[in-house]
Amino acid sequence: MDGRSRIGHTYPPGEGPVPARRKNSLGQTARDIFLGPVRDRGPTERKGNDMKRTLTYLVAAASLAAAVPALAQGDAAEGENVFKKCKACHMVGDDAKNRVGPVLNGVVGRPFGMVEDFKYSKNLLELAEGGAVWDEETLTAYLAKPKAVIPKGKMSFAGLKDDEDIQNVIAYLESFQ
Repeated sequence: MDGRSRIGHTYPPGEGPVPARRKNSLGQTARDIFLGPVRDRGPTERKGNDMKRTLTYLVAAASLAAAVPALAQGDAAEGENVFKKCKACHMVGDDAKNRVGPVLNGVVGRPFGMVEDFKYSKNLLELAEGGAVWDEETLTAYLAKPKAVIPKGKMSFAGLKDDEDIQNVIAYLESFQ
């Protein structure tokens, strides 16, 4: 016999065109050694993997939630105290007028450069043409470091260092919508 299969012919174990898997003294084949033994994964093991996967997703979600600041979750009353740093240049309220900086009534959600009778920097107006909006994310970045958001803007304030102060100021500004 030349080792080729014939229709309807079966070979005895260990013989034929496909060599038998050789086992070492421990009863392991080469496949078992390199790839691990083939085994049936029972329902208990599957459940454990599902639990590990679920736990991994939960940890990832919690990490993501911790990395993204909770926007506008601040205290408006505390924000009023922090806003005192802004009052030299900005006003809010019914009698507010433009000063060195524009009136900030309704700033949250407003497009850049929309306060009448205020002369904005060229850089801010370019951003306004691009559709930039004073949303909570932009305000958070701007209040932390104004020159990072509007590099050639007029505002000379260095920014607020405390994330809680930033959220409090945004909450305070939202009260003037």
